[in-house]
Amino acid sequence: MTEFEFGLHQLGRTVLAGPILFRAEQAREVLSFYREFIAGAPEELAVYLNLRTAPALEWVPEDLRGTDVLLVIPCYSGDLDEGEALLRPLRSFGPPAADLVRRKPYVEHQSMFDAGVPHHWGYYWKSHYLPPLSDDAIEVLIERSWAKNSPASYTLLFHMGGAMADGPGGGSAASGRDAAHAMNINAAWPAGGPDHADISWCREYFAAMEPHATGGVYVNFLHNDEGEARIRAAYGKGYVRLAQIKADYDPGNVFSSNQNIKPSTGQPAG
Repeated sequence: MTEFEFGLHQLGRTVLAGPILFRAEQAREVLSFYREFIAGAPEELAVYLNLRTAPALEWVPEDLRGTDVLLVIPCYSGDLDEGEALLRPLRSFGPPAADLVRRKPYVEHQSMFDAGVPHHWGYYWKSHYLPPLSDDAIEVLIERSWAKNSPASYTLLFHMGGAMADGPGGGSAASGRDAAHAMNINAAWPAGGPDHADISWCREYFAAMEPHATGGVYVNFLHNDEGEARIRAAYGKGYVRLAQIKADYDPGNVFSSNQNIKPSTGQPAG
């Protein structure tokens, strides 16, 4: 039997959250400002980035639909009055083309982007862990993010740190606790099917960003064509220990349809 025990954390029902939309031509200045802003962020604040063509969704202003945009997406879960003051510099920078940040239920914010990635589309993705954004990394983001074919393809930068970075070394099987960002390059096409020109865009973009990455990756962000080296990168130093455990509990590698850790041929774990 496998058992998981989860520790819950109290979260108020209301957060201060929503996208701030900037036009693509503002990206260099916004990304540089974001880098400095997020470096001092408290644990109550996460700010993600989405570089894409603005979809024709209800919450997107009509004049921005179909244009290339950078979405800066804060979510503040602490005292909301303090959050208003904290986010003021981010919301006034630029200025933005649209500011949709407001107080709302967390579940409303969590689900507002679902319509942009519907079921039954075609999807292909690559991912990196990144350190704080360098000037060179910002240039790659600007050069590559909108050089795609499908308006549905997009790039995400997840803001990390906080509690993820506070755990002891070796306290988790996963690597990347010291990363500043997880980056997802997502090819998406409404027609579905296995092939699309943006698969090449995604792979080339991934290769261009590789010199600016940490070498690690979150295992759930691996595609099914990555290979063993990338799986090892997802677990880092923990991979050997996990392979030893696999040799104890699944020496025949029966459970192999996942991002697979092969049983170790060395000394099994005691």
